[in-house]
Amino acid sequence: ISLSTNAQNCFKIYKKAKRTIEMDNIEIEKCKNEISYLESILTSSKYMNEDEIIALAEELMPHKYKEDKKHPKAVNIGSITFNNTKILFGKNAKSNDKLTFHIADKKDTYLHVKDYHGSHVIIRSNNPSENELIFAAEIALILSNKNDGEVYYTTVNNCKKGDKLGLVNLLSYKTILIKNIRKETIELLNEYTNI
Repeated sequence: ISLSTNAQNCFKIYKKAKRTIEMDNIEIEKCKNEISYLESILTSSKYMNEDEIIALAEELMPHKYKEDKKHPKAVNIGSITFNNTKILFGKNAKSNDKLTFHIADKKDTYLHVKDYHGSHVIIRSNNPSENELIFAAEIALILSNKNDGEVYYTTVNNCKKGDKLGLVNLLSYKTILIKNIRKETIELLNEYTNI
């Protein structure tokens, strides 16, 4: 074969290999996202009772469970009192959705770990103190299996339903950076109650 034909064949092989690498990188990213999602579920399952874990299994594998419309299961929301302020959190997509769009007031403060899976956290206040914001942000991080990171916060009226259950689109927000989680926060989270 000629030099130009050989060069074209080599270029075709190169382009095919490059596309394969790009597709592999996309799949690797999908796998990393799935792993982080499953890790966040594993962490939040520590704060679930048996019924909540079954509800989570039904959410993750709907094809394995028939929906009982006559006897819908209760959706539990976690609750902690911090500085005389209620802080609520969801435990799965259903409870996140119910908390943010049915229980929380429009002026309550909404928190969620930035660009990561996890629980919706609501501070029952439209003007929380800095300490309350830090505490709620730490709760959001713990429930997402993170030790540090950025957390979005805004009022609930800036939250719009996403295209999937539990997803939220924020119209405007601020972020708070948490570098380490305080021991007191973990202790209080272990004493939460359901509402």
